[in-house]
Amino acid sequence: MKNILARGGIEFLAVLFGITISLWVEDWRENKDIQIKIAEDYINIKQEVEIDIENIENIILSIEEQINSLKKLIQYNEKKIDFNDSDVINNLIKITSPTFFGTQTAYNTSVSSGRLNFSKEMSVSNEISLLYEHFYKRLDTNSQIY
Repeated sequence: MKNILARGGIEFLAVLFGITISLWVEDWRENKDIQIKIAEDYINIKQEVEIDIENIENIILSIEEQINSLKKLIQYNEKKIDFNDSDVINNLIKITSPTFFGTQTAYNTSVSSGRLNFSKEMSVSNEISLLYEHFYKRLDTNSQIY
């Protein structure tokens, strides 16, 4: 009887150990997959931010051209330079209202999947959240005001 209980106990412990190892390996694999997907999210977010930076730089160049056009129109108005109707029209055409709409697809995907909160690098995730939840929203609010 002792042999049967001992053998049954050993089998029970072996099964328990096997299940525990199996669950641990599965958890480790899931965490690894999540970290890989988070790294992919970071790469996608970085690419979108680079595109946004390029758009912002183009907007800045456009605004600088507009400033020069406005200065020239002021000179025409103050009669500091001789009136040239085609030049005035060309300068007026340059006056626009460039706007910026940041790309948020990768960020929204990462947030909605919940992966951004599982990152081992929470400082990176916090900086990304600050960029999107503070600065991008501020840009949106400012564009609605003006």
